[in-house]
Amino acid sequence: MEGVIRGSESLPGYSDAAVKKTFAQAYTAFTEANFKKSIDKERKVEPLVLIFYSAATKACGLGHAPGDDSWKALVDRHVALFVRLLTHILRSQGSDRDKPELMSRLNTLENKLLTNDQNLFIDTSQDAGKHIEVVVPLSYDIKDMPMVQSVAKIFGLAHSDVQRDIDAQRPNWTEEAALKDLKAYQHRLNTNMSGVLRSQDFDVEEAYQDWKKAEAPFLSSMMMEILTAKPELAKTSSGSSAAAEKPLPASPGVGNAEDQSYAELGRALSSSNRNSMYGIGIDHRLSLSSVTVDDTSSIRAVDEAHYTFIPHDPREFLKVIATYALEFDAMHGNGDDQNGPFSKQSMELLTELCVRWRIPQFTRLVVYMEAAARRFTDTLFTVIDLDLAFELVKSPPAEKELKKPPHIYLYSESLATIDRGRWTLTDFATYQQMLFTLHDALLRELYDILMHCYQPKPPSAGPPVHVLQNHISNDPSFSRKEEDAGAYTKMLQDGLVEQAAIVYRGFLDAEIPPDQQDWNFSHVKNLGNSVVKLCEKIQKRYRSNPTIMGVNPLTVLAETIFPSFEDDAHDLVKRIMQVAQDKGDELPLQDGFDLYKDLVEIRRIHRSQLPNRPFTFDVEELLVDFVWRWIHNAEERAEEFVENAINHDQFQVRDQGSDVPPRDADRHSHSVIDMFQLFHQTADQVFRLEWDNNVHHARFMTGLSKIFANSIARYCEIVDQRFVKEMDIPRPNEQEAAASSQTTQGRFMQYAKDAWNNKEKIEPFQFYPEVQPTAPYSGPSRFLTCPT
Repeated sequence: MEGVIRGSESLPGYSDAAVKKTFAQAYTAFTEANFKKSIDKERKVEPLVLIFYSAATKACGLGHAPGDDSWKALVDRHVALFVRLLTHILRSQGSDRDKPELMSRLNTLENKLLTNDQNLFIDTSQDAGKHIEVVVPLSYDIKDMPMVQSVAKIFGLAHSDVQRDIDAQRPNWTEEAALKDLKAYQHRLNTNMSGVLRSQDFDVEEAYQDWKKAEAPFLSSMMMEILTAKPELAKTSSGSSAAAEKPLPASPGVGNAEDQSYAELGRALSSSNRNSMYGIGIDHRLSLSSVTVDDTSSIRAVDEAHYTFIPHDPREFLKVIATYALEFDAMHGNGDDQNGPFSKQSMELLTELCVRWRIPQFTRLVVYMEAAARRFTDTLFTVIDLDLAFELVKSPPAEKELKKPPHIYLYSESLATIDRGRWTLTDFATYQQMLFTLHDALLRELYDILMHCYQPKPPSAGPPVHVLQNHISNDPSFSRKEEDAGAYTKMLQDGLVEQAAIVYRGFLDAEIPPDQQDWNFSHVKNLGNSVVKLCEKIQKRYRSNPTIMGVNPLTVLAETIFPSFEDDAHDLVKRIMQVAQDKGDELPLQDGFDLYKDLVEIRRIHRSQLPNRPFTFDVEELLVDFVWRWIHNAEERAEEFVENAINHDQFQVRDQGSDVPPRDADRHSHSVIDMFQLFHQTADQVFRLEWDNNVHHARFMTGLSKIFANSIARYCEIVDQRFVKEMDIPRPNEQEAAASSQTTQGRFMQYAKDAWNNKEKIEPFQFYPEVQPTAPYSGPSRFLTCPT
């Protein structure tokens, strides 16, 4: 084809200027990216011939007056030359041997075109006796129209009513009307007239030119689809092809109006003015009086587009239908057949409308979001539905949809990938306003959700936060003032403070009896447990996202509920202790210790959440009396325990077996072991309290050390007395007097001094075995070791 255009083709018949013009017109259509892609995929000759036929009809019809059909025969000759060129290429490449049937069909078609045969049908059957061609008539029954059934469902129309409308409009709703719509649309596109998007609809001229350039191949493909379905339209519409590019199409409702163009109207007006000014006779057919001033034939009506299948405002019509489709799918949607908020049938219908009404991809997606946002602000959509709508418009089409994409500009892209500079001004302003509206609505919903966050089963704040962060706040079309954000944060924080106070009052009513005489430490403990459990629940619930819109629900709860609880706990404990003192009762020590552990845990949470705010009262100072009571009780029981340990001790070597000699550890008596175990348990009881007051703790240890020292001294005294008694060692009176005059601690210190000052090594006393025991006891051998 390039050789024909340049004039370098060697075959005869291709050097004519008209032939070059036709081939140039077709070459432009062949080099479109979408057409080349479809041809590379299908690898068929029929689309090439049809596209060339359309280009030849357009090229040959230029320059001929309406009603002049002399050029139609030239179209057949040019198409025949194109078919001859195809045959020559296939033959030169040796493909004629592989495709004999195709070569035969091309030769037959060329001969029919050269002889102006009106029947171009080619019988390709090998056996005419076995091949019967049946023409299936086009059905106008609604049961054969799935998309019409979808429309009827969405708008709640009975099939009989829809069928009646189809039957009534059948003369108007034809393929020829659809073809005229496309040609009129193409003419308005080329002349920058109303009825299509114009340069003023875009912010950047480059964006308009890109869209306009992409529309041309789409329109050609759609026209070819109509001509393929109705080949006879190529003959009936060829005469009006050139006229469709100059005059405007008439409205379907006005049958007696003639097509007029701007040039014709200008000539009529200028002629009328010129004749009236110079006194020349006026042609009444072109005078201003012939122009009826009404809604259908005014000067503005000439500029307005009148289509059969394209509405006056396609964008608004699409938005209304999308709203109805959303409502229908929300009520009757099937989860398995749902593509986001739209069902599969609704999405196919809306996509087809965008193709027929020439709505670009960004307008289509913005309209979807506009309809979804309207339903959300009307509380007919949940935040989850709104998120699905955003995901729908921001996700690219599925791969199966891209295999044969519809004729929509930028269909393979999404709102996330289409440059905002390529949008129309209307779409950009609408989308920006929609973001602001959704932002306010989501903030209101988030506020209502967080006002219930301290309840046992609150709604989740995740969905609105997710939509705000991922679909609105990070959108380049959205911006927010800092003072507005601060005002909302302050309002949200005040609301959470109020809700935390309400929740704490509920805890008080549930855990604290109304009568003070019935109060005990368990009530304070239960109140503290309720506070701690709520804090732990809030911390766990908002662990992944602790701060929401500048507010931390856990911090607000701690700042509100902890000081109130601490004041109340202090007053409750003091009142309980005062009531017990007035009654002469002693509170259980274990209750005091358990209360201390709970209060310490609450204080730990307080310090972690409110590091700059001190705890309201001193827990240790309030409950220190319980520890001293326990120490005094331990002191009272220590002497009794020592005596019982000695009384139950046999003072014998713990035998490990007859053949195993006893170890030094086996020579310790049970009473010594039991006594030191008592010391360890007593001290460990105080250590486990983890008393957070060093002065108190030092005093506790001092008190315990006195108890241990007295117990050891008492143990040594009893053992010594028994040893002396059994050994029958007399004591001097003066020694007894001196010993009796010494205190227990003094005697213990004297023993230590004697052991330190003794320079000689003390040899253990060796007892002889008893042969004939005469006493009821085992004798001195029970005192093998006596630690002092």
